[in-house]
Parts: sequence; structure tokens; C-alpha cells
Amino acid sequence: MAYPLTTIELGNDFALAHSLKYGHLPAIFSEPDPKEFLKAYVKTYLREEVLQEGLTRNLGAFTRFLETASFSQGAVLNTSEVAREAGLELKRVENYFSILEDLLLAQKIPVFTKRAKRRMIAHPKFYFFDTGVYRWALRAT
Repeated sequence: MAYPLTTIELGNDFALAHSLKYGHLPAIFSEPDPKEFLKAYVKTYLREEVLQEGLTRNLGAFTRFLETASFSQGAVLNTSEVAREAGLELKRVENYFSILEDLLLAQKIPVFTKRAKRRMIAHPKFYFFDTGVYRWALRAT
């Protein structure tokens, strides 16, 4: 898996519109068709990592989950809502979120609270590791 480049690494090659649409995976900047590269990258990565490692047996359900989870990008994560919208069991969705984190495709960010003494029930926020991968999952590229 390749990690996204930073704006410092990109230097003069950084373009905000391109970055928001295709992300910062290194190969994006050398590929003639970034959209096709992203599609192939995510499909290949999912097939190789998720299926071959035996992390899930149902790639169709995982793909449906991935698309549904993309709507949670940057928002407070409600796994029950994702499960309902994807038509999957809550336990399976929680497992799928763990798979995304284990594969470094996404990260849950805990809620920040100033007061440690008060215990609030709060859900983390959810972010894909790269905007290009997120947009592919959302089917927006």
C-alpha cells in the first residue's frame, strides 16, 4: 500500500482541485488517467487484501458497506445507521470498519473533550486515508 504524498512533498506540483478530486497517492501524478488508476487501485487492493487474506467472504456486501460508509466521511460515525443503509448486520459493519482501519484505508478519530471529569457519550468521526479513495468509494470521481 502506498501512503499519500504531503503538500510539502508535492511542492509546485500541488493543485488543490486535483488533490481534492484524485487524492495524493504517488502514482496519481504519473498516470495519464487518474480516474482509471483509482478505480483499479481500490478494486485490486480490495480483492487482494480483503478477499485473499480471508477478512471477509462476501466482497459484494463489503463493497456495499464501503459505499455506504463513504457517506460518513468527516462526520460523527453512527454504525447503526451505516448498517441499516447498507442492509447489513451491525456486528458485520463494526467488523468491516475494523478491516478498513487494519488495512490503513480509514481511521476513526476520537472525539475531543476539554473536561476529562465529565463522561459524555460521544462517537468518533470517520475518515478515509486519501480523498481519491474516498471519492471512489462515494462513486464521485
